[in-house]
Amino acid sequence: MTKGFTLIEVLIAAFVFAVLSVGIFGLLGLILRSNHDSQRRIIATALANEKMEMARNLPYESVGTVGGVPAGPIVQSEQITRSGSAYTVETDIRYIDDPFDGTSTSDPVDTVNTDYKQVRVEVSFAGRVSSRPVLLITQVSSQGIESGDSLGTLVFQALNAAGIGVAGATVHLVNASLSPVLDFTTSTNNEGLVTIPGLTPSAGTYEISVTKNGYTSEQTYNATSTFIPDVDHSHLNALAGEVTNKTFSIDAVSSVSIQTQSDTEAVIGNVPFTIQGTKKIGTDDLGIPVYQFSREDTTDVSGIFSYANMTWDTYSFSIDGVISGYDIKETNVPLPLILVPGAAVQLTAALVPHQEFTLHATVLDITGAPVANATVHLTGVGYDETLQTTQYGQVFFTPIGTAGDFEITVDAPGYQQVVQLVTIDAGVRLQIIINSI
Repeated sequence: MTKGFTLIEVLIAAFVFAVLSVGIFGLLGLILRSNHDSQRRIIATALANEKMEMARNLPYESVGTVGGVPAGPIVQSEQITRSGSAYTVETDIRYIDDPFDGTSTSDPVDTVNTDYKQVRVEVSFAGRVSSRPVLLITQVSSQGIESGDSLGTLVFQALNAAGIGVAGATVHLVNASLSPVLDFTTSTNNEGLVTIPGLTPSAGTYEISVTKNGYTSEQTYNATSTFIPDVDHSHLNALAGEVTNKTFSIDAVSSVSIQTQSDTEAVIGNVPFTIQGTKKIGTDDLGIPVYQFSREDTTDVSGIFSYANMTWDTYSFSIDGVISGYDIKETNVPLPLILVPGAAVQLTAALVPHQEFTLHATVLDITGAPVANATVHLTGVGYDETLQTTQYGQVFFTPIGTAGDFEITVDAPGYQQVVQLVTIDAGVRLQIIINSI
C-alpha cells in the first residue's frame, strides 16, 4: 500500500512555501531598491564634488553664491536631472569668524573677522529606501594675510518671550541696492544667534526677517510717504569694520476667537468691533502710532470672528455703541486681553442696548485674578446704585442719567476697601485693583 500526503500536509507545505517565497521576493526587492539608491547616491556624490571643484577653482575673492554673503557666481539652489532622476543641489558659502584671533563679539573685537570661507554642498534626492542627502563641507582660505577690513558684520539673535534664544529660526537677509542683489537665507544656532560677516557697507538697505514654523514672525519695513518705521523695525546698516547688532523676539503663535451675544446668551451677529495690540512698528505721516496688530472687523451672523497666528501681547477690545447699538456688559476674560505665547483664547462679550453714559468696572486682586461677589457702590449727582461683581469680577452700571464726577467704593471680604473718583462723560471702562487684608 503506497502512502501519500494528506490534505493538511499539502496545505501546510504550501503555506510554508508561500511564506518563504514572500520573504525571498521581499529581500530581492529590498536589494534592488538599495542598489537603485546606491546608484543615485553615487551620482549625488559626483554632483557635490563637481560643485566643490567649481568653488576650489575660483579665485578666493570670487568664491561665493549668487545673492549670498560672500557674493559669487555659484547658484545657491538648483535642480539637476541625471540618468532620468532629479537632484536638488544646495550650496552655502559664508565667511567664518574664527575665534583663534578673536571674533566680532569678543573683547577686544576682531575687526577683520572674514578669516576664511566655508563651502557647504548638500545634494538631496528621493530614494526608495533612504533619502539621506549627500553633504560635503570644506574650508577655503586666501593666500597671504586675511582681508575684509572694509566690510561690515551683522550679529542677529532671535529670542522668545522669556528672553531665551530660539534655535532653528529662518533668517532672511535682502539688499536690493547691491549689484548683484543680495538674497541670503540662514538659520539660527542653539542660542538663537547668527553672525554674518563680509557685508558690503550700505546705509539702511539691509532688509531682515525671521520666521519659524508655529512661531510669530518679525521683520524690518520700508519707509513710505505714509509710514515711518521705528528704530527697531527700520532696515539695517552695514558699516565698514563695524558690527551691527539686531534682536527680534518670536514665540509660539496664539489664537483668539470672539463671540458676541446678549446677556441672556442669545446670539447677536454682525457686530463691528476693534481689537488692537500694544506693539508698535512705527508712525504714520501724521505721527500717529502704527501697531503690529490693529484690526476693525465684524462678527458673522453667528456672532463669531476668529484670529490665528497672533503675537503674544496685551490687546484692547472695544465695541462702538453708537455704531453697533450695543455696549459690552461683561466679558469672560478681563480686558485688556493679555495673550501669552501658544494660547487659544475664547473671548465672549455679553452685550446690552447702548446708553450714552455707562460705567464698566472690573475688580481684580494683585495677581490680576477677578474678584467675585465684591460689592461696588457708585454714587453721584442724582445717582446711587450698588452691584455685586460676577464670577468674572465685573459690574456694569447703565444707564447713568448724566455726565459728571462720581465716587466708586469697592468692598470684598478679606480685602481692603477701595474708594476712588471717576469722571463719566461717555461709556467708561476701568480696572480696580484691591489688596488683601
